[in-house]
Amino acid sequence: MTQKRYKIKIIALLMLIVFVSMFFVGCNLISTNNTKDMQQIVADVNLQKDEPALSNAFKTLQVNDFDNSRLNGIHLQNTTIIKRDLLSAYLSYGYQQVGSMSMQEVFRTIMTNLTNSRLNLQLAMLYYLYQENITVNTVVLNVTGDTDSTNGYTLDNNNATAKMQKNAFQEEITRENFNKHININNADAMRQNLERLAASYRFFLTEREENYILNTVNTSINTAIDRYERLELNLVVDTTDKSRTTPTGANQTNLYNLAKDSIVGIYTGYENATNGYTKLPGSTTVTRTRAFTQFLSSLVNNGLIERGENYTDITKLNYYLIECITQYESFLATKFSATIATLSPDIDAGVEQEYNRLKAIQQSMSDSEFITTMDSLTDTSAIVATPNGTYGYMYNLLIPFNASQEAQLKGYEDKQSATYYRARNSLAQGIVAIDQRTPWITGATNYSFNADNVKASYVTKIATNTTNKNYFVSSNANNTSNYLFFNENFGQYGRAEGLTRYAGLYAYNGIVIDNNDGTLIAQPNAVPIEDFMKKEFEGYLKYILGDSNIQTTPTQAFNWAKSYTTQNNYSFSIVYKNKVTNLDQNYYSGIVSGGTTFGTSYRALSAVNELVFAYSTDTGSLNKPYGYGMSTTAPTEYVAEFEYAGKELLQQDEGTYFAVVTDFGVHIMYLARKYTNGAVETYNKTEVGKVGSFSNFFYNTTVNSVIGTFTSNTHNQYMEQINTNKTIKLYTNRYKDLYGR
Repeated sequence: MTQKRYKIKIIALLMLIVFVSMFFVGCNLISTNNTKDMQQIVADVNLQKDEPALSNAFKTLQVNDFDNSRLNGIHLQNTTIIKRDLLSAYLSYGYQQVGSMSMQEVFRTIMTNLTNSRLNLQLAMLYYLYQENITVNTVVLNVTGDTDSTNGYTLDNNNATAKMQKNAFQEEITRENFNKHININNADAMRQNLERLAASYRFFLTEREENYILNTVNTSINTAIDRYERLELNLVVDTTDKSRTTPTGANQTNLYNLAKDSIVGIYTGYENATNGYTKLPGSTTVTRTRAFTQFLSSLVNNGLIERGENYTDITKLNYYLIECITQYESFLATKFSATIATLSPDIDAGVEQEYNRLKAIQQSMSDSEFITTMDSLTDTSAIVATPNGTYGYMYNLLIPFNASQEAQLKGYEDKQSATYYRARNSLAQGIVAIDQRTPWITGATNYSFNADNVKASYVTKIATNTTNKNYFVSSNANNTSNYLFFNENFGQYGRAEGLTRYAGLYAYNGIVIDNNDGTLIAQPNAVPIEDFMKKEFEGYLKYILGDSNIQTTPTQAFNWAKSYTTQNNYSFSIVYKNKVTNLDQNYYSGIVSGGTTFGTSYRALSAVNELVFAYSTDTGSLNKPYGYGMSTTAPTEYVAEFEYAGKELLQQDEGTYFAVVTDFGVHIMYLARKYTNGAVETYNKTEVGKVGSFSNFFYNTTVNSVIGTFTSNTHNQYMEQINTNKTIKLYTNRYKDLYGR
């Protein structure tokens, strides 16, 4: 059984310096006559010059028998900071601080960041060379249960700690091998220093990690050249009314799923092949080479490459190597954070302590406090207990009145009369649903992919229905596309990374035309509201859950003629009722039912949530884990009909859904979760490894903060120990001209 992969944010322990943005164009910030000046050393940073400080840092890292002689002969390559590093950091982020502090203070801050970063990286390298192995916490580094040997990790039994495989490196991690690895000779002194520095970082990275970094750098450079080529092609991206919120994590995978076996090439227009790069619409070798020339000119003007360097292969430029070095540094710092996390004394106890803390707080909340907590729920937080009462979450899929219908409604003077409500229901009967995902196809970013062109192995994980298609076929079969979305999440055969509570099998409901030039045209269908409810909403639920899991006879068939009776009784606004049956209260993602598919409650959530993204014009409901929080007693700020229907829903079983008419249109309200009488989610540390359980979910969403506290405290402690007058020497006179004398 394939373990569900989780996306957990990497803990950031320090500000890592990003080299100058390749997007700066225009003015010449550095004259080529000043290239030599930019090579001046402005700081020496060498942790090996202070043995007591190094010893104290190792003790903080739980190496109590530190013997500095074991590091004799190690020659670190990142011991100098040059003037160009300062200026690059200023262009990258330092300029944003101008105004809030003086220029001198800005450069002082930048220098502190640079020296701290170097000290941290030096400690990481010395620590790994001393231990002669690399162990990391998989949560911090986002390692999954991937059994692919090229991953470079051997996971322990609980998948929390991973030891690097020796054969994943170019050479085994030893002090002797390190010195041999960096012994690079080059007639050009500057190039030699850069090559040795890059090699010193690569020594601690696996082949797959290096591929990931090279992909990152190459993709960034392609994007930079794209900006110039867009101007050549007169491609102006019009984002007006062409945006649509995407699910959290869309087309984002963790580091090791993203690290491809092959590396995307940098397309300059001079090559016969694009090497994995996707051309802009209308791109030709002429427009690309012109754009590349402008890109190079900008780098020359800003002193990032020198006149006389060979531009025919950008990967041979010093500029390119420096960009890679920056990414190597960032990755190695992250890896060191993941190593520090393995030293945490008792992570399990920390997670359990956090559970008990949240439980006590949430049980003692007032109604209004708890509703606020419900509405602030994210994918990385949890409701673990409730006060006494009845509470619940509901998705809101709003299909709105069109402009003509709204105009007719405005013609009624008495907004509270029975006549008005009857007219509103009558107009609502003519509402049509329109797929709102057109911008995902034709907007600034095309998130779509042709589902018939991929091997959709993911389908068995979430859907029980088997048809001749690996996705849901709309009732408008003749006019329905075969385009799904988020290929990185769903279409990558063998490495599919799904989205939380998003089934991903509902094709764009409309026509998609491929112009064969890299662009698409999309035209959505208009689906009458009753057809939408029965054929699309319920049809998709049946596809995901199976026909038998949707109540055959609606609790209330469509009734648009219901009459207004008494004040504050808005039952007339509820025009349809039905429910999903056989729910199992498994709300968390994972293989939990029969070893083949997700639980029914989770699949139902995934189907409804996807339809909300596809059709709802209530953008405030997008990316809410379960929708809006309500109770049977607490007042809300929602319109009266919506509040009334929500409280009625809370009297029903989970999986119940209503169609409700308000002045905004028709709301399809789905009761996603329900809590009654002080309900409690039970955390059991013995079930942490049970994918799909609350314990598994809570551990994975809480462990990061527990580890973060420990790693942050450890980092602060050793940084204070190693930041001494012996480890850092500044030459301020050499860079005073950058901020004025």
